[in-house]
Amino acid sequence: MWLTQGNDGGSIAKRDDLVRTKAAANEKVDKDEVRHSLWSQCRLTKKPLSAPIMADRLGQLYNKDGVIEYLLRRAQDEATDVENKAAGHIKGLKDVRQVKLAQSAAGEDDDHAYPFSCPLTQRALTGKFKTVCLWPCGCVVSESGLRSTTGLQGKKDEQETPCPVCETPFSPQALAEGRTTLDSDLVWLNPPEDEQSELRALLSQRKNKRKKNESSEKRAKPRL
Repeated sequence: MWLTQGNDGGSIAKRDDLVRTKAAANEKVDKDEVRHSLWSQCRLTKKPLSAPIMADRLGQLYNKDGVIEYLLRRAQDEATDVENKAAGHIKGLKDVRQVKLAQSAAGEDDDHAYPFSCPLTQRALTGKFKTVCLWPCGCVVSESGLRSTTGLQGKKDEQETPCPVCETPFSPQALAEGRTTLDSDLVWLNPPEDEQSELRALLSQRKNKRKKNESSEKRAKPRL
């Protein structure tokens, strides 16, 4: 047991209490590190994100050269199981979108800072608030900044509206539904695990459907 000073002049902390406290602290550090890596590292190579940066429909971020290297190695059956689990749905560069991420001033000289920020609010992209990529143009902004700047309230009857950064038109329908699909103009970056799992399942269903259709077309094609 350890004797620690308290407001009542002295309190005794049991070893089990200290172990639990340390474990909780370590768990928080681990979660913070994971969250930081999602917003600062390529999902495949774990190298710092640097332009050109790509995003997929699951909201994961990559360096373009990391995606290309992965595709080449997978074609030669050299990709790891971890890589395939993360990016096995990417069949080519058509499955990713080059994104425009505003550099954060704090991230330029500090490896522990978050390197990117919302160009509308100037807040660092830390994962503590929702961040979206406008798929038609690739601009990345915070959801709150997008709503406040454009006046969007997420109504289903809202028409296409210009991106507040580059003025490229996009459909705000996903804001009304509160979620993205494989064809939405908005993709939430690094979404919660359950939402990403749902999108993975949709990608798998689309892949299976495409294979089934291709197989049916081959069987229906007359032999010469």
